[in-house]
Parts: sequence; structure tokens; C-alpha cells
Amino acid sequence: PSMVMRMDLDSIERNMLMNDRQAILKMAGTFKVGFDFEETLPLREGYELAKPYHTEAEELVIVVENRERYVSLQHLLVVRHEGETHVINHWRQDWVYQPSRSFGYNGDGSYRFYDCDWKRLHGHWVQHVYNVADSPRYSGHGRWRHEAGFSTWVSSNLITRPIPLREGHREDYNALRGIHKIVTTDHGWAHYQDNIKEEMHNKKATIDSRIALENGLNRYLRVPDENFEKAHEYWKNTEVYWKEVRRVWADVLKDRDRLELAKSWKGDPLFSHLFGLADEYWGQSDVREARPRVREIIDAFVVDEE
Repeated sequence: PSMVMRMDLDSIERNMLMNDRQAILKMAGTFKVGFDFEETLPLREGYELAKPYHTEAEELVIVVENRERYVSLQHLLVVRHEGETHVINHWRQDWVYQPSRSFGYNGDGSYRFYDCDWKRLHGHWVQHVYNVADSPRYSGHGRWRHEAGFSTWVSSNLITRPIPLREGHREDYNALRGIHKIVTTDHGWAHYQDNIKEEMHNKKATIDSRIALENGLNRYLRVPDENFEKAHEYWKNTEVYWKEVRRVWADVLKDRDRLELAKSWKGDPLFSHLFGLADEYWGQSDVREARPRVREIIDAFVVDEE
């Protein structure tokens, strides 16, 4: 009887993983994207709420890997301006079912890496989010739930992440902490955020360090594929290179407890160096010689632990 029960449980988990993965894969495709963020309430006396933020974009989201317990999705940003189309290697999201290790943002420009204990959190998927240069950005864990016509994932933890690029000019806070919700359908998907803007140092924040509450919504509406030729062309000619970049990052982060990156090297940010190499290796099928060059660049940005 125990063996039969074990087989039934394995079958249930396989079906659950299949349904979860199908929900995650609905985030792939071609989309018109709307980004909306609005501060809702001040948390500091005398603080004036910032103006609401809205912008639109187009993205191609590509399935990089698709395994039973792992799905990797690469976002490519498509910018159309004055009759020309430009493609930018955007952010990446890796979904891992109960990984052995994960990472979190400390709030002071550094990240911590830790072993996971899933005894209390069985059935959770971790969403690992990476910057345009494939460096870590934030992570969150939660369960997928499926209804007729849509699926929902809500983070069980308060996700901490760096100040977003849209507000990189601000100096009154350095971290966002919030609950994230992702809803996927056949027609698109949405990413909801309930955020706290605050000044954090070494994972710590106080009531006085919090400045405002913010609601965010990133809406991805599926559109036809025919206008994304440039994005497909970009990935066809750089896919092998970015795979090498991910391999280098895996080596750099292996067994690491902490990571802090410098803001620039030789006067340029990390993404600028890696984007330049992507152009240099454009269209090449064998880019193994790029690996030591990528490693040199990333090592130059890693701040040595004292």
C-alpha cells in the first residue's frame, strides 16, 4: 500500500508541475507592454507623493530552457524610433521548483546567497530575476494556483529589490520591498506589485526609513509576431554569446555567500561592457574564446569581501 501511495503522490506532483509549467510558459511570446506605478500613501511626515509613472514598450519573451522543474525566459526589449527598430537584451526570469539555493537583496547594494529548506514550503516555485547583464536582481517564492482561464502566483515572502531604473535619480530611498502577484492567461499576463519604498542597510529598515507605499502593474498583452523580426534576428545572432555569459555567472556565483558589484569599470557600467562584446561576437556560432573576456569583465566589477 505504501508503494502505491508513493506512486500516486508522484503522479499528483508531476501533474502539478506540468500545470505550473504551462502557466509559466504563457509568459513567452510577443507583447505590447504597459508599465504603471503610482505612490498611494506617504509614510514619512511632510513627504510629497511623486507623480504617477506610465510608459509603454514591446517585448519578445523567449523560452531559453524548459525542463520539468526549471523554466528560463529571456526578455528582449524592442524600441521603435523614427522609423528604426532597436533591440536590447532586457531582463531574465528563471523559475525553479524548490531549488537547493537562492539569493536575496540586502538593501545596501549587495546580495546574499543561502541554502533552501523546503519542509515548510513544499510546492513552491522560486522566481529568480536577473538584470540586463545577467547579474542577480531579486527573487521570490510562492505557489501557483489554477482557475478556469487563468493561473496565479503570489509571493509568500516580502520581495526586496534595488531601486528601479525608472527612479535611479532618486536618493531618498534605495530599495523596494513588496508582495508580487503574477497572473497568466492565453491572451497575456500581468505582474502586480504592492511596494514599500525605503532606505535599507544590511537587510534592516525602520519605520523612519520608509517613505511611501506604491502600487505597480506591468501588463503584457499578446500581439501578432510579424512585427518582431528584428528581435528574432538579434537572438539568433547573440544567443550563443549570452549562453556563455550565463555560464560565467554560474561559475562566479557558485558557493558564494555574498555578492557586491561596482557601479563602473573603465568609466562604463557592467551592461555596457557585455553589450559591446555581444556586438563583437554577433553571428558567431563558436564563442568559447569570449568566456575568459566575459570573466575578466565580471571579475572587474565584483567587490572583494573584506
